Amino acid sequence: MNSTDIKAWYKYPWPWVLILLPLTAVLFGIMMFVLANTYRDDLVADDYYKDGMAINRRLVMDDRARQLNIHANWTESAAGEFVFTVYNAKDSAVLLSMHHVSDRQKDEFVVLLPGDGFDYSASDTNIEKLFTQAGVWYLEIAGADDNWRLRKRLVTPVSAVELLP
Repeated sequence: MNSTDIKAWYKYPWPWVLILLPLTAVLFGIMMFVLANTYRDDLVADDYYKDGMAINRRLVMDDRARQLNIHANWTESAAGEFVFTVYNAKDSAVLLSMHHVSDRQKDEFVVLLPGDGFDYSASDTNIEKLFTQAGVWYLEIAGADDNWRLRKRLVTPVSAVELLP
C-alpha cells in the first residue's frame, strides 16, 4: 500500500482564505468604530428644532438687506489691515463670519468696526489668510443688531469677493 503524504490543514491555502474573510470584516469594523469616535461629525446640529425655527428670522434678515440695498465687497490689500466695504450700512459694527464646510474648528468670527466712508475694518485677523488658502467656506456679514445679513458660498483662493442681497 502506498502511503500518501497528508499535509496538516494549515499548509493548504483554502482554510486561510476562509479564515481571512471574516477576519477582514472584524478588523474593518474595529477600524470604522475607531474612526467614527476619533473624528466626530461636525455637520449635525445640536439643537435642530431651534435651528429650524430660526429659518424664518434669517429669511427676514435677507429681505431686509434687499430693502436697504446693502451690498459688500472686498479686494486684496497690501496693508496689514482687513477692510470690507459695506455699502448703505449704518451699523456701529459689522459681524463677519466664515464657516468651513466640514470642519468647525476652522471657523472664524471677526467684528469689523466702521472706518472711512463705507469701510469696515479689523486688524490682526486670519480672515485674509483664509481667502488665499484652498478651501470651501460660507461667508456671512451681518449688522451688529441682527437686522440684516449678506451671505455667500466661497471657493478659495480668491482675490476679490462681492456679496449681493
